[in-house]
Amino acid sequence: LAEVGEYRCVAFLTSDLTMYRSDPSLILMLGFVDLVTNVVLRRGYRGDFTFSVRYRDHLEVSCELSEGDVHLESNDVADDVIHYRAEVMNVKYEVREVQYSCSADYGPDILFKSHKSKLYFINEPKLTVGSSNVLVGETAVISLTAEYIFRTPSVHWEVNGLTNLQFNDSDSGGMFTSVLQLKVTQDIQVEATVEHKDVDSDSLLTTVVKVVGVTGITGPEAAYLGDSCNLTCSVVTISDETMVTWYHQDEELIPHTTKHSNYLLLSVVVISNLTKEDFGIYECKAKSLDEKTSARTFNLTKTDNCKVPVIDEAILNTTVKTMSHLSKISAACGLEMFVLRCKNGAWDRSLTQCPGWKKNTWLIITSAIAAFVVILIVSFSIFFYKKRLKEVVSVNPPNTPMKSEQWTNNISGSAVINNSSADKSVLDNVISRES
Repeated sequence: LAEVGEYRCVAFLTSDLTMYRSDPSLILMLGFVDLVTNVVLRRGYRGDFTFSVRYRDHLEVSCELSEGDVHLESNDVADDVIHYRAEVMNVKYEVREVQYSCSADYGPDILFKSHKSKLYFINEPKLTVGSSNVLVGETAVISLTAEYIFRTPSVHWEVNGLTNLQFNDSDSGGMFTSVLQLKVTQDIQVEATVEHKDVDSDSLLTTVVKVVGVTGITGPEAAYLGDSCNLTCSVVTISDETMVTWYHQDEELIPHTTKHSNYLLLSVVVISNLTKEDFGIYECKAKSLDEKTSARTFNLTKTDNCKVPVIDEAILNTTVKTMSHLSKISAACGLEMFVLRCKNGAWDRSLTQCPGWKKNTWLIITSAIAAFVVILIVSFSIFFYKKRLKEVVSVNPPNTPMKSEQWTNNISGSAVINNSSADKSVLDNVISRES
């Protein structure tokens, strides 16, 4: 019966089709509303299951477990139904299955029991790495295992933010496995998100794989004949005992410097005054204590371009700067033009100074000194001439007629006339000449 209400019984006699009806009676629905079923729980998390029963006064509900303890909690009654949550506790770690059943006791002679069901416990998924330190260029293997009971879980991989990855999944006997294989050239951070379909929840697992060994060689893209250059080999290592060896054309080289700091080893080879034999393939090898070896190569190439020549002590009319494909340069020295052409990385001629530079330079300097001396002599001559002329004008009286008073004043200031009798005779002459 699914509903609560009044019910009666009806009987028919087959002989005369007589129908007999009973008096109506009230029937109350009791017992479990929803069935208690198998439940999957994640070990280490709060594990519980729920069920509902019809509520009546004096109702007592209990559950029994084959392993561990259970704690029941109920909420308010709604529509004569009460809901229970059963929290499972104290189950041993090695136990994977627990049988349980629940009962609803309404009083004397009214007891409802659920059928026996199971609680299944699954452990947290595991993420394992073949090696946390992998030689550069080799393959890192990351495996994920997850338990399940009814429905197979799924996994989502992410490596350094990349999600488009290839991996292999398999399952057997309630164990799901997913394997990711990557060829690594740098450190990687791996994230695996497991979707547990049995328990409707997710797990996030992370791990880091470190790359060790030779990670690269740095140096110039191209070099000039006669130049010097450095080649630097970078080695990631977890041991100070890692050995680094250089080779050029199968000939072993001795590095100039080797420094180790914070798991990074730098080995430097310096090549001075490059010749044609110095170009080619250079190899850097690193060997760890466990005899694992990694290596990288670098091709030092010779450029066919020419540098802008350095011309010392020259007077040039050129604005040419360094260019990647410089094939010709022109330099003007006076009225003469010189052209230098680049052939196989070298200029076809050298120009350290303009021809005739020293001769022309001394001629210009001598002429400048002579002109300065002439100008100096002329200046002094003009200065002394003007000074002498001024002294002559101040001694001789002017030739223009002057009045007696003005002449007298001029005479009184003269250095030649210095007595009164001379003044009088001169004055008489002036007066008679005016008259």
